[in-house]
Amino acid sequence: EESNEKFWLFLETVQELAVYKQTESAYSYYNLILKKAGQFLDNLHINLLKFAFSIRAYSPTIQMFQQIAADEPPPDGCDAFVVIHKKHTCKINELKKLLKKATSRPRPYLFKGDHKFPTNKENLPVTILYAEIGTRAFSKFHKVLSEKAQNGKILYVLRHYIQ
Repeated sequence: EESNEKFWLFLETVQELAVYKQTESAYSYYNLILKKAGQFLDNLHINLLKFAFSIRAYSPTIQMFQQIAADEPPPDGCDAFVVIHKKHTCKINELKKLLKKATSRPRPYLFKGDHKFPTNKENLPVTILYAEIGTRAFSKFHKVLSEKAQNGKILYVLRHYIQ
């Protein structure tokens, strides 16, 4: 909530942290995330973040994203997937095909809690990534989608999702 730009900078630093999640304790992983967030926040904001985590302030938003993803529904066997104007895929090589006719399909509704990649244009095909932050699947999609968003080809939206 501090800044959309800081959120996306934070994401760049934690693209593939899930490897640590498998080898470290939950508490160590939590501290690693706070350390990474500390690169962009001062001590006061880190303490506010810890407080927000302790009261589970973001749980309703994450649960909402889980429910939206379940209603999409996700393609079978996908750790991460993309929805482009009602069309789904978990294959990066299908993005171009889905983007071609995206504007002929209705735009999805975007929520207040959605993380929109910073862009100057709003009237672009909306590409929503459902992925667990820090996983390889997230990292692969994020690299491609953030590049497309920077080039003004898509409006990239991230919704945290755990398969």
